[in-house]
Amino acid sequence: MTYNVNELQSLAQFTPPVLTAYVDTRPVQRSSRGDGLAYMPWLKKEAKILTKNVRPGDLKIFGAQIARVEEFLHDRTPREKGLFILAGSDTWELLPLERQVENELHWGRPALSQLFWILSENKPYCIVVVDRTGARFFRYWLGEMAESGRMEFTINISQWKKKEMGHVTGQGVKKTRGSQRDTHRHRMDAQYARLCRDVEERAKSLCEKNQCTAIFLVGSDRLTKAIEAEFPKQFGHPVVTVEEDFGKFSPPDLRKRLEPRIADWENGRQLALVHALLGDERNAVAGLDETLALFQKAKIRNLVIAHNLNESLYQCSECGWMDRSGDPVCPQCGRERFVVNLRDVLPELAWKTKTGVEVVAGEAAIRLNKSGGIGGWLRGRTRVELR
Repeated sequence: MTYNVNELQSLAQFTPPVLTAYVDTRPVQRSSRGDGLAYMPWLKKEAKILTKNVRPGDLKIFGAQIARVEEFLHDRTPREKGLFILAGSDTWELLPLERQVENELHWGRPALSQLFWILSENKPYCIVVVDRTGARFFRYWLGEMAESGRMEFTINISQWKKKEMGHVTGQGVKKTRGSQRDTHRHRMDAQYARLCRDVEERAKSLCEKNQCTAIFLVGSDRLTKAIEAEFPKQFGHPVVTVEEDFGKFSPPDLRKRLEPRIADWENGRQLALVHALLGDERNAVAGLDETLALFQKAKIRNLVIAHNLNESLYQCSECGWMDRSGDPVCPQCGRERFVVNLRDVLPELAWKTKTGVEVVAGEAAIRLNKSGGIGGWLRGRTRVELR
């Protein structure tokens, strides 16, 4: 199973009750007694605590799903850093993650907040590695470099005239003097131009299918620049060239070489995004109170939020309105309010209001935190018009 942030909403539609488990499966996480992986004792202990809040009519199905997860994890050799599991009577969804997770166990509605934030912080990328023999296509996501196909560069010369034809003469035929190398070179260039167009079309299709943030073209300058030039100006994703000959590298070696470069590029992209947001006084807002109010009214088109923002809010039990005011009574409808965490309620609110969410880290998060840790671009109206 693979999901992007937008597709997570389909998981939210599963009929409750279901068991949601986030399991830290890093091999180093051994139990204190050294007799097994630490997540097994944790799972048993957490399930016992959770049982106290399960309705009597659901105890049988709850116990069956706990047993199902325990059986799956028992004596399993982890190859990932974390697991997301969604288990129910007619449900089994499993997502291995090459990112550390915090152990969580929930019963009832699907608990998708942690997965939402992980996927929001880790964007997929399309990687195209080219050399004179062909192109390999990869999707880099959550620390994994998965191959998506190959394309061989084959040059068809079967219909080309022989170079030696220059000595043939006849009535109405002029003798061709000198070498035919220029003609040969032009034909080769035309063939390589066709191959570059094929690579561009394949990369563009994979990028759009996997909703990638950018395409990285890796290879000699001659090839990457030629392929880059084939992308139309209206193509909505950045194309980044890396002038390195990695054509023979294995996927793990490619990941080691390219991961730092992707991280540097992503950090720069996020920092530019925050600068653009904070510099747009006409079409954007920043700060938790104003942004949250407009977000709930579906007036934010795209939200930008620092990855470490963790605010407690008061939410109305009737209308759902949220703000930071400690007033126990809702200002919208006068009903009772209760405490919620922004990280927990943000995914569902984003889906409800059809708002894009961009989570930033590093220098971008530091810069955004100075302005409240959150902001967004307005949907169709300026700040002056909203006032």
